[in-house]
Amino acid sequence: MSPDEESAVETDPLGLVGRRLPEVTLPTASGKIISFSRESDKWTVLFCYPGDGLGERHPHLAGCTAEAIGFREAFRDLVAAGARVYGVSTQHSTHQAKFHKNNRLNFELLSDKNLKFASGLGLPTDEVDGGTILLRLTIVAHPQRIIKRVIFPVHDPSGHPREVLQFLRSATGSSSGPLPDSEGVERI
Repeated sequence: MSPDEESAVETDPLGLVGRRLPEVTLPTASGKIISFSRESDKWTVLFCYPGDGLGERHPHLAGCTAEAIGFREAFRDLVAAGARVYGVSTQHSTHQAKFHKNNRLNFELLSDKNLKFASGLGLPTDEVDGGTILLRLTIVAHPQRIIKRVIFPVHDPSGHPREVLQFLRSATGSSSGPLPDSEGVERI
């Protein structure tokens, strides 16, 4: 393997960069249907998470709430950088609605209960408690639905929204002030 090929594997271990988002529709926790079949005027951030409540029984899956809150705190800056933000799990949308309300989330949660999105991209999954979950990763797609950045594995669930924001600002040429820290406080 050439050095360039090795570098590509390190920054995109799943081989998703350059692929289009699959043409699927997914229900939201608020009862809407979101479709990825058309181009948009915005970038799309999809953070896939195992599911809330699993970390109590499976400590290696902990971090879903911290991650969601991190995206909640960075939401305004992500929108200012030209993005729409979604959380994606395989949990049913009624379960997600409780998680959404309890954490005062300001973005939609999408249910991939039937694994249409995950199988459309070949995303990594695992079997937990008799069900299939998504492994934690984040996809950033260009308005033309082309994947430009994949963060996998996610080592710092609460901090990686800043990494997503930094990438978006670089990709779009926007700069809307300092990046928030993991508690939502601005870093200078």
